[in-house]
Amino acid sequence: MNKNQKLFADKMITHAYKAKRMAGDKWLPASIMASQSILESSWGRRIPTGTVDKIISYNCLGIKAVPLRGWIGTNGYVECGTHEEENGIMVFHHKAYFRAYNNFAECFTDYINIVRNSMIEDKKGNVKTRYQKAIDHREYPRLYIKYLKEGGYATDSKYNLKVIAIAEQCGFIPKEKKC
Repeated sequence: MNKNQKLFADKMITHAYKAKRMAGDKWLPASIMASQSILESSWGRRIPTGTVDKIISYNCLGIKAVPLRGWIGTNGYVECGTHEEENGIMVFHHKAYFRAYNNFAECFTDYINIVRNSMIEDKKGNVKTRYQKAIDHREYPRLYIKYLKEGGYATDSKYNLKVIAIAEQCGFIPKEKKC
């Protein structure tokens, strides 16, 4: 990890802990939130920015927007390209909407609200919290991100492994011992 990466990692873990404190200390692992922000933003080098208006979104967590449903950030949304995994292949999409914020802190706060409040209908027609299994395992970072991924947070099939690798690299969580 170079000096700029270390500085960015320190900034993101600070934002993650502040957002976690604001939400109540029982919620969501700051280690994983910070690691997700590092992965989603490529160490701060790729924050979604409007392709036409050049607005910087401060969306370090890759949170999508759905403007027609009112799912936007505190500063609206931006339109730009993104990569998504489809059938095991990363595909570039020229047009995607991302929530826009006034700062990184707002992004982390929105992330917590999304994880805690997103609802989904199961096969039996029951409405439940989409990421409940992740929330139930929030004290175990590796399980938390595994279940967040399973809940549909990201399209990358290796998302949870990449987040854990970053968390270990940054020293946010201890490296897992290999047998």
